[in-house]
Amino acid sequence: MDADGYGEFAREDMARIAKLTKLSSGYVQQCRDQALWMWRSYCAQHQDWERRLRRAKARWREKLLNRMGEDDTPKAWNELAEEASEPRSPRL
Repeated sequence: MDADGYGEFAREDMARIAKLTKLSSGYVQQCRDQALWMWRSYCAQHQDWERRLRRAKARWREKLLNRMGEDDTPKAWNELAEEASEPRSPRL
């Protein structure tokens, strides 16, 4: 995700928002800054979550393969292990 483009508000946009909401321009800027901070924080937390998920699934697969030898590994277990090794990102 790219958080950089989220905070690109032109002065005209800020003035338009202030006029529509009838709020002071300083308050509108504070709201924009807060929303930008929350968005960047969310992106950082989401990246951390994806990293932890990949790590957890990799460990799960290793434990599964250690528990079951190569000779007695059923086909269904192999498919589950392969699915776990390829995490999908959540839908937002």
